[in-house]
Amino acid sequence: ALGLAVTAAGGDVLEIESTITSSSVPIEKASGSGKVAITGQLGKVMQESVSAAVAQLKARVNAVQDRAMNEVISSPIESIFRSIDPKLLTSADVHVHFPAGAVPKDGPSAGVAVFLALVSLFSGLPIPPTIATTGEITLTGQVLPVGGVRDKVLAAQRAGVDTVIMPRANAKTLRASLPLPVTESMDLVFIDHVDEALLRVFKSGAHYQAQSGDSRVVVRPPTMTTAPRSAL
Repeated sequence: ALGLAVTAAGGDVLEIESTITSSSVPIEKASGSGKVAITGQLGKVMQESVSAAVAQLKARVNAVQDRAMNEVISSPIESIFRSIDPKLLTSADVHVHFPAGAVPKDGPSAGVAVFLALVSLFSGLPIPPTIATTGEITLTGQVLPVGGVRDKVLAAQRAGVDTVIMPRANAKTLRASLPLPVTESMDLVFIDHVDEALLRVFKSGAHYQAQSGDSRVVVRPPTMTTAPRSAL
């Protein structure tokens, strides 16, 4: 998944990697204990945002699975969470890594991107390489405003990203601060809840996979500059 950051040098695109580290074959027989390792020289606030994303994912999957399995799936969102095995969430150890480890990173706005990365990891649904997100996530899935959105959007445009998903609370000030060519060339999606991001990202991901014939989505954004501490 792609997140967005701000450094002393301006905005930047931040790759977020996630993998299951304790799995065997088949993956359903993972032998871990549900631990989450977080690396990439992260500050306390950023680590907490990862924890919030993990907690939200587990809560949503468990809520859906608690219903009778023969119950009709009422929404695309439920179908996504129902595709994830809740036992895997508690038996698989996960590693979330933010590359450019030499650059300190902090801030709450990676929450939405981490949440999407974890949903993709456990569901197998691909994330298109042209979508980036920024936004703080709460334990109930609400998406809160973040700072530096203008620089983040400009960085996304430079990196070839065509869609940026961000908090609705940032909409008014962002649109007023961006050059017209940027707003006309990019799809700026404003959300209040992570469910809106899920619908947009994984609907687009299914289309991307169908068009490319490849379920693997590997993203290599530009390397972050070795500037002072970055804020997400």
